[in-house]
Amino acid sequence: MMRPLLLVLLLLPAAVRANAAFERRLYADRADSSSFLWNDWNKFQENYLPLYAADGDPMTAWVEGAGDSGEGEWIRFYLSRLEGTEALRLRVQNGYQKSTNLYKANARPQQIEVKLLPSGMTQAFTLEDQAGWQELRITQPRGRLEAVELKVVSVYAGSKYTDLAVSDVEFYATSVTPDNPAAEKARYERVLSWKKDRVAAAAVFKASTGAFMPVLPRYTLKATGATPVPDELRSDGNDWIYMSASLEALAAFPGEPGLPRPDGSIARARAALTSTFADFVPVQVVTTDSRPLPVLDNLQPARLWTCYEGPPLWGDTSTGQVGGYLELPQFGKVGFLRAETVGVFDVKDNPSLADAMAGRPSQCSSDTTHTFAWAQMAPAVPGQPARAAALLTVSCGMIDSREGRERAVLAELLSYDEAGYLDLFLRERSATSFGWRGAGAGAVLSQGRRVGAWTDTVRMSEVAGP
Repeated sequence: MMRPLLLVLLLLPAAVRANAAFERRLYADRADSSSFLWNDWNKFQENYLPLYAADGDPMTAWVEGAGDSGEGEWIRFYLSRLEGTEALRLRVQNGYQKSTNLYKANARPQQIEVKLLPSGMTQAFTLEDQAGWQELRITQPRGRLEAVELKVVSVYAGSKYTDLAVSDVEFYATSVTPDNPAAEKARYERVLSWKKDRVAAAAVFKASTGAFMPVLPRYTLKATGATPVPDELRSDGNDWIYMSASLEALAAFPGEPGLPRPDGSIARARAALTSTFADFVPVQVVTTDSRPLPVLDNLQPARLWTCYEGPPLWGDTSTGQVGGYLELPQFGKVGFLRAETVGVFDVKDNPSLADAMAGRPSQCSSDTTHTFAWAQMAPAVPGQPARAAALLTVSCGMIDSREGRERAVLAELLSYDEAGYLDLFLRERSATSFGWRGAGAGAVLSQGRRVGAWTDTVRMSEVAGP
């Protein structure tokens, strides 16, 4: 016999049942902050970047790096975009809870302001000066939720250090949007993978390894301005229109010391886009330097999921604040930074470029990312081996999204300068140019500029000093 309550629920109109808000767990796989503590001895430790406040591990923490007690500093977490959200419950582990001594030694937030974005709804809270979890709840008119920001208003002073810390924050949103635990699990797994990558990066840069790396341990980012994009490039028309918009936005910036404008690569990319890559031939790509590129502060290899959720980067030219990181090609191998360490071999079984871009090959239905490649060869030089002037890659595979399993496709264009250094990296909605310091096998990537078709420009530069 059907129970009365169940019968009532089934008789309710579907729209009424679908409009009921309920709470679910969210995970942040991106986090930004006004500052974070960094110096030469801890640059690869698991302790201080803002994302460590979202890893569920009290042994790690976000520690601000402003050089004072931390008042006015903030940390922002990016969550799954949820429509119809009316409340957010937070669980906070205040201070650095790796140990009792470290908790007391470092400063802890006392009064904080919690802001929901994009609604801007803000509420003040006072945190207790105690270890363990503390719960906060903030409401907003039913609407979109994308991020949450915690701003420090006052602090509990540390007994030894002025550095302020937050170990962990958890998020539980009340929303009418359907829950997708698999997508949230994937976001959390990306955080754990990022932690492992940073441990691996520490090993790469130890002096005992002895192997030269063409990248530096850390780079700085700065928002440097915006440039208008021609209106005709803003309209949707084909698979490459957004690439063209980003390329033209990059081309509008002049070169500068350490970061010359890659005019040769810009012209090559412009011609390739105009002809839909007519002179690119299908290839298999290998490299003689297959070492993985380390996950660095502010510079990391691209991931397939960013084509769905967007690049993990933002800039605010009014303040110069920048979050996220510049991206390198998804190959993620050291050898792809130099043309001379890239080998290409003709293949006959590549799908057409149109089919690859549409995700039609059977490989695109796999959980494993598969990459198809096309190359434009550089003019032959007597006595030197043939090399690629540019590579077009199309990667595809299945990813978890808010709507369930999705087939994702990511196209990237890599272009090399006359000396064989990667100086242009083009994706659907962003163009990045790179500058190099030094020459030959000892050159290192030292500068970069990323321009999005609709976003502010972000400038990357090497960190001076240790």
